Amino acid sequence: MKHLKWAVLALNPCIDHNCYLDSPIKQGSINRIIKTSISYAGKGLNQAIVASRLGQTVSYYSFCGQGQNRSQAEEIGEREAFKVFETRSNAGIRTNIKVIDSIGSGTEFNEKGGPYTEEEAAALIRSFLNSDADIYSMAGSIPQGLAPNTYAEIISKIKREKPGAIILLDADREALALGIQASPTLIKPNLRELAGLAGVSESELQDRNRLKEVCSDIFRKYHSNVLCTLDAQGAAYYGEGGQFLADAPKVSLRGFSGAGDTFLTAFCFSRFAENAQIPEAMNYASRAAGAKVALEGTALPAPEDIQQIPTVAVREW
Repeated sequence: MKHLKWAVLALNPCIDHNCYLDSPIKQGSINRIIKTSISYAGKGLNQAIVASRLGQTVSYYSFCGQGQNRSQAEEIGEREAFKVFETRSNAGIRTNIKVIDSIGSGTEFNEKGGPYTEEEAAALIRSFLNSDADIYSMAGSIPQGLAPNTYAEIISKIKREKPGAIILLDADREALALGIQASPTLIKPNLRELAGLAGVSESELQDRNRLKEVCSDIFRKYHSNVLCTLDAQGAAYYGEGGQFLADAPKVSLRGFSGAGDTFLTAFCFSRFAENAQIPEAMNYASRAAGAKVALEGTALPAPEDIQQIPTVAVREW
């Protein structure tokens, strides 16, 4: 295994407030919360934790609020053995509310985040670009105060200044549509995000032949590998190394937040740190995501949790 250096940029960190109900969620009525959990979270943080637990050297870059002697991210970084580089802002960080009902259905209410100033954004991005990493990952939405094409500009700079670096983009909507134009190494949309990028309906992509056509078009147009998570239906890969579909392991849903981040990180660890072929990397990533959803709230899996999940089927597409 290679000990690769990862630089993870989280422009829009958050506090996750998870609420568990004792019944199916009822719109327009009272819902009884039987348990709550509150934690610092976000796509980038999830990636940093999982990559570090898998033995990688990780640096995490994000915003934090003013007036804290020690941020929550720094506390997590010390516990999880990765470095934290933060830019302080008066805007603080946003709160996201996630409701999980008695039948396992999840509903999210996410704040926009920010607004951050141009000076704050420039300082954070400069710190990220100054890192000497093998893998550069940009994760999550772009907050208020930053340009929609921020990811595209960062990707272009990495490609100019750090040839050979692996560049990951896990974003949605305009941030993804503009970011992919700079041709990152790999994008990791879910089915809804991929449908938005391609300008088609999510239901249309339930047809695996149509899904393959869309992934093929994106790969040819942008030269970015596509790794698409399909929730309980598994995942799809289209790009260098072939085209494959992976099943999802059968586990009980206890916490869906972070499953896609875990999948992406485990895939890249297996693919780039362990030099695995695509099918092997997809199998490992599927097992890792299965281990995550079997944990409550925002809890993330350790290597021993992944080992307990059975191998899944991966077939050529």
